[in-house]
Amino acid sequence: MNKFVSLAAVGLLSLSAVAVAAEPQAHGSHAGHAAPTAEITPAQKEFRALDKNQDGKLSKAEMPAKHPMAAHFAMMDTNKDGVLSEAEYTGH
Repeated sequence: MNKFVSLAAVGLLSLSAVAVAAEPQAHGSHAGHAAPTAEITPAQKEFRALDKNQDGKLSKAEMPAKHPMAAHFAMMDTNKDGVLSEAEYTGH
């Protein structure tokens, strides 16, 4: 019986070690906090610069007429709501 309890204890300790090793590495002394966000792509930077009112949507009025994508605005607006989301803009 003692042998079984010892084996069970070793097994639990092993599982604990695996769980700790699998945990994302903490940055600094803030263990458990979310990891920093991924780097912003050039397309995301451009979208955010064009989004003058910073509402997360790009209207046709916000897009300069001479922008290379202006002629394709309607095609990029895949959900046909009259504005481009960042996902719609960066997907093209």
